[in-house]
Amino acid sequence: MAKSRSAITAIRNIKQESFVASTLDHIGWTLLHRATDSHGLAIAANKYPDAIVIAADDFTINKSGIVNSIITLDSKEVLTEFYLQDLLRRVDETTTPQYFTLLPCASLVTVVATVDSGIGGSTCAINIAYERNRQGRKTLLLDLNNESPAISRFFDIQRINRRISPSRFGFSIGEVSELTSFAEIAVEADTFDEVVIDLGRVPTEERLISGVRIHEVLARWSIQSAAKILLLARSDEDSLNRLAITKSMLQRSSSQVKPMALLLSQSALSGRERRAIHESAERLFGRDFRHLPREARLVARAAAERAPVAHSSPKSLLAQEIAAICKQESKRGR
Repeated sequence: MAKSRSAITAIRNIKQESFVASTLDHIGWTLLHRATDSHGLAIAANKYPDAIVIAADDFTINKSGIVNSIITLDSKEVLTEFYLQDLLRRVDETTTPQYFTLLPCASLVTVVATVDSGIGGSTCAINIAYERNRQGRKTLLLDLNNESPAISRFFDIQRINRRISPSRFGFSIGEVSELTSFAEIAVEADTFDEVVIDLGRVPTEERLISGVRIHEVLARWSIQSAAKILLLARSDEDSLNRLAITKSMLQRSSSQVKPMALLLSQSALSGRERRAIHESAERLFGRDFRHLPREARLVARAAAERAPVAHSSPKSLLAQEIAAICKQESKRGR
């Protein structure tokens, strides 16, 4: 964390400022002043030169009279505690660089990433880890989607962000919620045969290359470690186009890995609709894609049982498709 643990806010939006204030208090920071205009900010900054100024991007600041470190909140970002902590880490030049020097994972890594939110990335990752373990591989499922972690909640296992824990299905699970624990978990991940990473949405190319926020660091390490990248998207034209852009970006970042596209229908499709989607997908990806069946009831049932779909409904089409993907990769020498 930063050397100074005191802050001044410069945020006019009351709701946003209250969230920042409560988050600072929760993580042990001291809020010294809440500026409502540039004049009040200048006075507070002069009084507390070591305090960090946390400002909204629409707050006018005269930087010529301020020596404080300034963190600017992007109004387009979803404001979360993780997001704020990552911004705070930027002002500490003594801790961030070590995370850029971590070697890629020595285990065989499958990264499950998405271009849309809430489409089943965690479900896919859980079932792939289950299949890998069934193949006799010592498997670790890592939740690196710190923007929306789901693995600990799904299995109802607490504190997996502090230690890797076994699941009742044979594979182990872990979660990274802060960079201070990342190095230890990365080292332990090397002791597994297989590591399946639930990454969540892929950052933009610029942030993937040089970003210092926690999700960007985790995404970069994941892509550099990957032996296989599975990209999930909804099976509509907009999502397919985003998928094509993301796939090209990942191939530039990891030239040795060719991502596979996984398309998930959001509703039941007619044969004609399915053929149209396949034609669009083939035009964009060739044959490097699979269309996962929509089985919302079985997925909901598995979630209620806190179990992989392949365990809860082993004969389901979704379970068979995931098994086929894992079998296909095994034949390629994984």
